[in-house]
Amino acid sequence: MEVAKIKRFDKDNLNKLEVRMHDALNTVGKEYGVSIEFCGGKYKEHEANLKLKVSILDEDGGNKQGREDFVLYGERYGFDAEDFGKTFTCDGREFRIVGWNRRRRKYSVSTVSVVEDQPFYFTPRTILRALGKADKVQHSFDLRG
Repeated sequence: MEVAKIKRFDKDNLNKLEVRMHDALNTVGKEYGVSIEFCGGKYKEHEANLKLKVSILDEDGGNKQGREDFVLYGERYGFDAEDFGKTFTCDGREFRIVGWNRRRRKYSVSTVSVVEDQPFYFTPRTILRALGKADKVQHSFDLRG
C-alpha cells in the first residue's frame, strides 16, 4: 500500500500517523512488558512534538498504576476492585476497563476497545449501568476523585 508523504502536519495526517505508530509501539511494548500510549502533543507546520506515556504492565497484562488508581478512586463511585479488567458493551462495541484517569473529572474511567485496542474514556455512571450496577449509580454523582 502506497502512503502519501506528509508535506505539512495537520490534525488529519497526525491522527493517521498516530494509528500506525500505535500499532508499532504496541509490538515493542509487549516485548518489554509495558504499555505505550499517546498523551497529546503540539505541532507546527513542519514539526510535531508528541507525548508518550509508558506504563509497566502487571502479570495480567494490565497497567499497574491504572489498576491502583481504579481501585482507589473507583470505590468512591460504586465500583468494586474486581471490576478492573471487566468488559462491557456500549453502542454495540465491547470495551475493557483498564484504569482511572484522575485528571478527567467527568470521563474518568479509562477503557480500551477490545477489537481496535484504542483508548476510550467513559463516565462512571455509563459503565456502572453497563455492568448491571444501576443501584450504585445514584452514589456516583456526589463524590469527586
